[in-house]
Parts: sequence; C-alpha cells; structure tokens
Amino acid sequence: MKPPRRRTPEPDRVRNLIALDAAGLVRRLAACRGEMIALFSRHRDRDALLTPLRSLGPTAAFHDLMLLEPVEQSAVAAFYEELESLRWYFRYTADMPSTAQGVFEAHWGRLSAAHEVLAALVGRGRPLAPASRKRLRRSPARRGLGKRRRAGP
Repeated sequence: MKPPRRRTPEPDRVRNLIALDAAGLVRRLAACRGEMIALFSRHRDRDALLTPLRSLGPTAAFHDLMLLEPVEQSAVAAFYEELESLRWYFRYTADMPSTAQGVFEAHWGRLSAAHEVLAALVGRGRPLAPASRKRLRRSPARRGLGKRRRAGP
C-alpha cells in the first residue's frame, strides 16, 4: 500500500504555477523571437506577435496572489507589467518592422531581467517528471480512444 500523498501547501502551488507560466512564456519567446517580426512583416497579421505572449497571469485571482510574500508579489507584478507593456505595444503599434524589432529587443531584455528576479524569488517551477510525460502521451484520451462517438451518419 502506498503512503498517503502529502499535499503541497497552497502558497507553494501558487508559486509553482506562476513559475511554470513565466518560464513557459520566456521559453516560447526565446524560441520564436527571431521569426515573430518577420512573420508580422510578411503577413501583416499580429497573431505572430501576440500568440507567443499567451499566459495564465491575467487569470490569477487576487486571493491566490495574496498567499505570496510581499517581495514575491512585487516580482510577479513587475514581470506581468512588463509582459503587458509588450502586449500593448504589439497590439497597437504602427511602427515599421525594423523599428518594431528594436522595441521588441528592448522589451525582451527587460522581460528577461524581470523573469530572472521572479525565478530567484518564486522558483523555476516543477514540471512533470519525464516518466509522467510519457504516460500522458500514451493515455487513451490523447490517442483519441477516450472520445465519445456520435451515433448515426
């Protein structure tokens, strides 16, 4: 018989979610940043700029953030404020792509610095272990076997 699973305290779960969200966002931006402006320039579609900026941050409830220490709250606020500033710029800019690239690089530097402070205070997050990720990939729902089939033609 397995011992009962110890529940992680609520503040630690909030810290982990924030850390995972911020790390995922920074990782996506690092991977896409070379192509974002080029795609925007080519297609004149802001989705290439805004899609990599998706995050759970705006959905965090005040109650959840209240569980953090004040210095952690400040780091979280600084990171998401910088992110929101970049979103605002990408959503409404009329700049030409070369200017947008320069502005983006400046935002990227500030966002990266804010993420380093956030990670130092809140942590880097605990992603799933590799074995757990394998189980998720093989689950029936992932293979489409867990879906209900419609009756009839």
